[in-house]
Amino acid sequence: MKNLLVDHIFVQPIFLFLLYPIFKLCQVDITKPLEPLFQIPPFFFLFMVVEDTIFYWGHRLLHTPLLYKRVHKQHHEFKTPIGISAEYSHPIETILVNLSSHYGGPLLYGLLFSPVSFALVCAWTVFRVVETVDAHSGYVLPFSPFSLFLSWQGGAERHDWHHSHNVGNFGSFFNFWDRICGTDRQFREHKQRLAKRSE
Repeated sequence: MKNLLVDHIFVQPIFLFLLYPIFKLCQVDITKPLEPLFQIPPFFFLFMVVEDTIFYWGHRLLHTPLLYKRVHKQHHEFKTPIGISAEYSHPIETILVNLSSHYGGPLLYGLLFSPVSFALVCAWTVFRVVETVDAHSGYVLPFSPFSLFLSWQGGAERHDWHHSHNVGNFGSFFNFWDRICGTDRQFREHKQRLAKRSE
C-alpha cells in the first residue's frame, strides 16, 4: 500500500506535470469535448496496439539481468498476481514502461493526425486500468470482455504464467509480439502438455 500511495500521490502526478508540454505539442486538447461514442472503439483499438508494442519491448527490457534485479523484481514479488499488484512497480518501471506505453497511443495519434480530447485520454485510462487489473486478477472471468478473444489476447492465464515462471508472455493486451518473437513458446508448450493430459 505504501508503494502504491507514493506512486499515485507523487510519481504519477509529477510525471503528468512534466508531460504537460508534450500533451500540448501532441494536441491533447483539454477543451475539446469527448469524441462521438462510435469513434471510441477504433481509437481504443489503435491505442491498444501502440500500448502493447511499447509495453512489450519495455517489459522485455525490464527482464534483462541488470534491470530485473534493480527495477522489475519488485513487481514480481507477486508470484501469483492479484488485482492490486497490477499497479505495484518501481517508480522507474512506472514511468519508463507503464505510463509511457499508456500515453503513447493518444500522443502519437494527436501528433500525426488530429487533436484528441483529454476526456478520451481519461476514458482510455479507465479502460486500461480495468484491463490490467483483470489480467492480474488470477481469473479468466467468463463475463470479462477481455476474455472474449483469448487466442490473440493477453489475459490472466498468460500473465499468471509470466509471474509464476518469470519467463515470456511480455505483452499486455495482445500476444502478437510474443508470437512473432517466440517469447511465449514455453507457455504454448505448457498449454499443449495440459491439453494432452486432459484427453
